[in-house]
Amino acid sequence: MGCRSMSKQETPLTRAYWKKVGGTLIEEFLAVPRGMGHGPRLIDAVILPNQPKRIACWQDVRLEGQEVVVVQTKAGRLGMNLMGQAFFSRELIKKFKLFFYSCLPGRLRKLL
Repeated sequence: MGCRSMSKQETPLTRAYWKKVGGTLIEEFLAVPRGMGHGPRLIDAVILPNQPKRIACWQDVRLEGQEVVVVQTKAGRLGMNLMGQAFFSRELIKKFKLFFYSCLPGRLRKLL
């Protein structure tokens, strides 16, 4: 599975924030692969701020020991749905890292 593109309204917002933060941007980060009885869970973006400034696919990066910024982007008004997505995306990254890499991130931030 290759890199996925984001929505036309959300991509400019995410990239504007990434330009301020810097680092490696991974759009549509696959936090939970498709499985029996459930679909995949994608996070709008993950930024590794201490890595070189570039755009990468989720398959091309390793998260262990990295500072991770989890980004959920919404072009409209902020609401409980987006806040819930941001909160649980952070939790999914923790579980992703524990499940796949058996370690915790060096530091994990979430952005609403």
